[in-house]
Amino acid sequence: MPMIKRLLLGCIVLLASSSFAQKARIQAVFDYKQFNTPYGAPYIETYLSFIASSLHYAPNDRGQLQSNIMVTQIFKKDNEIIDFKKYEVLGPELIDSVAVGFTDQKRFQLQPGVYTMDIQLMDLNDPDSLYNSTTQLISVNEFKENISISDIEFIDYYKRTEQKNEFSKSGYDLYPLVSNYLSDDIEKLAYYFEIYERDSSNNDYLVKQYIEDYETKEVLGRFIKRKKMKLDRIKPIINIFNVKKLVSGNYNLVVEVRDSQNHLMAIKKIFFQRLNTSYKVDEIVVEQVSFVDVIPTDSLDHYMRYLLPIATEVEKGVILSKKEGLTDQMKMNYFYTFWSKRDQTNPKGAWRAYKAKVEIVDAEYATRRIRGYETDRGRVEIKYGKPNNVVKRPNSNGQYPYEIWHYYHLENSNDVVFVFYQPQVIRQDYELLHSDLPGEVKNANWKSFLNVNPSVMDNAGIDIETGR
Repeated sequence: MPMIKRLLLGCIVLLASSSFAQKARIQAVFDYKQFNTPYGAPYIETYLSFIASSLHYAPNDRGQLQSNIMVTQIFKKDNEIIDFKKYEVLGPELIDSVAVGFTDQKRFQLQPGVYTMDIQLMDLNDPDSLYNSTTQLISVNEFKENISISDIEFIDYYKRTEQKNEFSKSGYDLYPLVSNYLSDDIEKLAYYFEIYERDSSNNDYLVKQYIEDYETKEVLGRFIKRKKMKLDRIKPIINIFNVKKLVSGNYNLVVEVRDSQNHLMAIKKIFFQRLNTSYKVDEIVVEQVSFVDVIPTDSLDHYMRYLLPIATEVEKGVILSKKEGLTDQMKMNYFYTFWSKRDQTNPKGAWRAYKAKVEIVDAEYATRRIRGYETDRGRVEIKYGKPNNVVKRPNSNGQYPYEIWHYYHLENSNDVVFVFYQPQVIRQDYELLHSDLPGEVKNANWKSFLNVNPSVMDNAGIDIETGR
């Protein structure tokens, strides 16, 4: 993990640490996010987080010390003022002489385009204070796609709205965290975003939220949330990740919307940094995203059946059971656990190698009624590999079509034989008739079963037991 550097990417810091002729300026952090109204009109929310130690306090009407700031926000386009707000912000009253920071939020409905935004701050409790100002470009985008995602807003805390106010949105009062820096004392990362669907389809979509490493783009397996849902013109979502064990580093919080075929419909990312002195990289396992994460949810049941040739009896019971009570997340967890048991160091590689083997067998032995990996020959080849020698008798006189597979060495046995035959031509696939490998079907009279007429003996001129 790279060494962390304290930055506020995406936020503007209105500095006040320097002084001019002994006159101080206000300190505040500015950020903004873009959302959409139910009628498709974009708007932005502006956030100003004031640093309490940079403010002056004076008695209010109740005799309590309180800060008072004049804020001016001006939006210009082609040197023309499009919108502005000039207003006073009262900070919280001091309790036991302890000053705490606070946040101001405003909304501006703007047409898509690029604007110049001027912000001016003045401390009304200090007549000699200087204006603190900054200018930046603000880009307001149009949500053109059928499925789109708003900006992601980090939240300091939230509660259900009792009386509507400037922080109210979608039935909650959302108090923004105007920073992308998560210090030691932050254990939960709360955030809010909205998904927009222009043309209502009533389709199910998978909304996936996760944390990825900023540099490598590897997804952290323990920080993933998935949920199937139907969308609407506006779908508000509040979520929380417990980041108590997220080690220091640079990360992205990512939101994806995928359709039932796992096609990516929309994606949004926001960068953040984490400082965590309680946990170090070498003290905990930063679990990378499991290979299961890229499997379309509609393919989970199908891929679970892939596991039957190598599954234990207990595992087969889960795979073959009715899965109505299992969520997609439970299936993914099962699938990941299945491969972690078999290769703790590289479950993803083990699955990929196995999947390739299944697909080869599927192509070789599949019939119109059964998948290749579900046939007896497919199962044996997947589980034990290709035999050293194969004798094929598709048209033996007086006998059912059969094959004899010979393994020189298999598990703890030598000269292992598998005999497959096709007693029903209509089925097309071969059934396992006999094997001398412990745990497999054993049939002492297998030779007679090969004969269409039991009185007909094998005259093929070969050793029918070994195929040699």
